[in-house]
Amino acid sequence: MSRRDQVFTDLERWQANRLAHAVQLHQNLDQLMADLRTNTALWLAQTTADREAQILPRQQARQDYIQQLQADTEVLLAHYQADRKLSAAEVRQKLEHDCQILQNTVSDLRLEIAQELRRVQQQVAEIQAKTAVDLAGYRQEQAMVRAELLPQLTAYVEDLQVQVQVTLKELAAVRQQAAVVNQAQRQSDRQALTDSVDAMFEELADFRHQLQAQRAQLSHVVWGGKVAAQPVAPPATRPAATRPAVTRVPSRAIASSKPVPK
Repeated sequence: MSRRDQVFTDLERWQANRLAHAVQLHQNLDQLMADLRTNTALWLAQTTADREAQILPRQQARQDYIQQLQADTEVLLAHYQADRKLSAAEVRQKLEHDCQILQNTVSDLRLEIAQELRRVQQQVAEIQAKTAVDLAGYRQEQAMVRAELLPQLTAYVEDLQVQVQVTLKELAAVRQQAAVVNQAQRQSDRQALTDSVDAMFEELADFRHQLQAQRAQLSHVVWGGKVAAQPVAPPATRPAATRPAVTRVPSRAIASSKPVPK
């Protein structure tokens, strides 16, 4: 037997075995399905019988549970309503008590506020009366001081004006004297003359500043109000003019300002 014939023989035998195995497997499967159907029918019948046997006890147990639950719920609701009524009564009583206390407190506060308001109004009236009296006295005193010091202030201002005129005349005399000095001495004494004249101008500026400050102080005493701050007077500058120098400049006594009468 050749190799090819051997292969064909093996294939035929394998196919025959496969077909026989398939037939046997199909028969076994049919038997299994038949047994499964039979067992399923038996199980369903038994289960149905068991369920029918348990329906009545379960229905009875469920009915008993529902009745017991309803009874317990009614008891609980009754207790809850009783507690609620009791709590509502207690809350109402407490609220009424608190309202009464609050009303009493508000009444007391209103009374205290009214008393305090009357006291404050009385104090305001007393302060207004005292202020009016003080203001009238101050105005009367200010008028008396004004009437007393106004003539003195006028005389003092006139005296100061006279002193200023005298000082200006002295300054003019110094200038005239410097103008007639010998031309030959001009170069040697120019610095001395310049310093002397500058000093005189500074004294004049200081004198004017003192005059303004005293006038402002007197105006404050007479007319009242704030004393305006007097600006510092800058040093008086002498006019730039050509003057002959002098050997010696006569000294000048600046009149001292009078003190303010008190």
